[in-house]
Amino acid sequence: MLDGPEAQPGPGPGPGPGLEPGPAAPGGPSPWLVLLRCLAAGVTTALAVLLLWPASLGGRSVLVVVHGTSMAPLFQPGDLLYGQVADRYEVGEIAIFRVPDDGPTAGQLVVHRVVGIDDSGRYIMEGDNRPDEDGLRPGPDDMVARPLLDLGPWPVRVFRTLPWILGGLVASALGRLLWPAEPAPAPTASGMSAPAVEPPGPRVASEVTAATVVVPAGGAVADPVDREPVHVV
Repeated sequence: MLDGPEAQPGPGPGPGPGLEPGPAAPGGPSPWLVLLRCLAAGVTTALAVLLLWPASLGGRSVLVVVHGTSMAPLFQPGDLLYGQVADRYEVGEIAIFRVPDDGPTAGQLVVHRVVGIDDSGRYIMEGDNRPDEDGLRPGPDDMVARPLLDLGPWPVRVFRTLPWILGGLVASALGRLLWPAEPAPAPTASGMSAPAVEPPGPRVASEVTAATVVVPAGGAVADPVDREPVHVV
């Protein structure tokens, strides 16, 4: 039993003198910030589609690889060219065109410079590293794109080595599945790895002979191996 008046519950702890609770932390980003991020993502996606959508699927982008030296030294063999479809090609501009059906290599893409336009509206093409015109005379429907950017030979080299890289990754994954690594020893309660458990079997003679020798009170030593007393001199 307690002497004195019964203890009454008092008010809970509150802020100390001169301290006031601070403002609540904001619950998330501003709605205007979220809207701006969505608009930026939409504009970026639209630009990527506009610049990279291929012409073969209704877009205006074309990627071609240079073969030969007819446009050297401007374009070298193996360079990747990025081009855009144009409505008209002027004299002096470089154009990617398709060899007309009456040409020796019909359907092949060629990158040459426009050096003139004949009376029928066909383009006269010539390579910068060639002394004469091509004689192919592509029409407006044969013109494919105007090259805008020379990406150099590295993209083509990366694309050619990509199958080897993927093959190496697949081979590494198969090797891990067929020959998995040995599991690490499980840690004990003290944080140390558990010692390896030896299989049961006869003990080695050196381990037996290394046992502790007990000297009895009678002055004789009991050999743990042959259990016969050995007198101490």
